[in-house]
Amino acid sequence: MKLNLHSLGEKTKMKLLKPGRKARNAMLTIVIFLTILFFAIPLIISFVISISKTNLDPNALIEPIIQITNTISNFKIIINIIIDNYINIVSNTIYIAAFFNSVILGILTTILCLIIGLPIAYSIHNINTEKIRAFVISIILISFLIPSPIRANALINILNSIGIKPKQPSETFFTICLGMVYCYLPFVIFPIYTALTKIDRSYLEAVSDLGCGPTKTFWRIVIPLSIRGIASACVLTFIMSLGDLVIPELVGNNIPTIGTMISELFSTSDWSLACSLSIITVLLTIILLTIFRVKF
Repeated sequence: MKLNLHSLGEKTKMKLLKPGRKARNAMLTIVIFLTILFFAIPLIISFVISISKTNLDPNALIEPIIQITNTISNFKIIINIIIDNYINIVSNTIYIAAFFNSVILGILTTILCLIIGLPIAYSIHNINTEKIRAFVISIILISFLIPSPIRANALINILNSIGIKPKQPSETFFTICLGMVYCYLPFVIFPIYTALTKIDRSYLEAVSDLGCGPTKTFWRIVIPLSIRGIASACVLTFIMSLGDLVIPELVGNNIPTIGTMISELFSTSDWSLACSLSIITVLLTIILLTIFRVKF
């Protein structure tokens, strides 16, 4: 006998379609296990390495863990190691400059992406024909299939072909921002577009019937109702541009950023400082996400 869901009541259909308690617990267990495996454990290992003083052999990653385990009984040694590694970062002008450059680049990239991406997302949302809207979204999605190094090199070739060769720091900053905007613009468009699709069109029709123009409707209705999507897009873009390595490495002309400094420290086997920079960056990201969670 074939079960017809349409003949059942809403509560019965919900019970049949809703997963059981065992299935939910199994899925939750898998999620927790994967989160610990791919996020918590790497962070713990990075922190352990960050409180090590030695330059590490890449083939001996267990060394800092053994070192900290052997000295864990002496609390003063652990404290001194932590202070030495992290104080070295906050007191060194090179690392301070790298953090400053990364934050400025992240802010500029986020602002430029928002200025460009918000009108694009709103325009896509206002396309009445479903096929045209799907075609435009597909064109934007195609950019995800192109790796960032290829896009960055393409941008360099385009700039060189029109005679733009950054030499001064300000010109290099502009080029890096342009490359980041080029790479991260889709990450602004899609969260905003998703937020716009959740707006009830009856609101827009109501304010239009009351004589509200398109500009006032955009600022008074659309922006407030999609503010969570806009905030999500800004946080996502800032976090990715904060630790970007590829674009500053290819376009940066030796301008220090967090990504390039971490890469350089790893290449010189100074894993403790590299992990310390990574941990500080993660803490900044957590603070930013906490603020976003509280405010939005």
